[in-house]
Amino acid sequence: MSGKLKGLRAVNTNTLTNPYCNVMRHVESPSVICKICYSGAMLEGSRKNCVPSFERNSEWLSSKAQHEFPTTNDAWFRLHGHGELINLQHLDNLNSFVVANPQTTFALWTKRKDYIKSFYTKVEKPSNLLLVFSNPVVDRVRTSLPPYFDKVFNNVTGENPLENCTGKKCLDCKLCYTKNDVTVIVEKEKKRH
Repeated sequence: MSGKLKGLRAVNTNTLTNPYCNVMRHVESPSVICKICYSGAMLEGSRKNCVPSFERNSEWLSSKAQHEFPTTNDAWFRLHGHGELINLQHLDNLNSFVVANPQTTFALWTKRKDYIKSFYTKVEKPSNLLLVFSNPVVDRVRTSLPPYFDKVFNNVTGENPLENCTGKKCLDCKLCYTKNDVTVIVEKEKKRH
């Protein structure tokens, strides 16, 4: 990864072909963060070369149950530096990857609280997985956690007293990647294009 995620490895999927992402990018409300999809802009611009591999990941993770996963020796690993859950099979495969690597702490950002609730009602959430609800509404700081989530990530356009993420590199901060008392993360939105 690069930018604030520099030094972290991630499993990424293709936001350009994700049906949920495509709907969210075209929502009428200007207050939805997806309207300025950072991942989509990068995949259409400076990261075009990533599209084929991200699309392979999308297809591999969402098509059927997988049974072989790589081993990672990373302390922290991000699920979806680019991407969003495609379906429950995708979540099941990511969960299996987490279970196969108990030595690593994984963090998954998602707006799909419906999938999370449906899946983890039936399957025990691994102790090495942090679920971060990615609040889709800008400037409406959410402080309550949906079921099974550990944290909520919010974007704001101006100053906010809860702001605790802006300008930090993830590996220096690790607020989202560690179990701690902080459940509300607030970052000032990057400039709109």
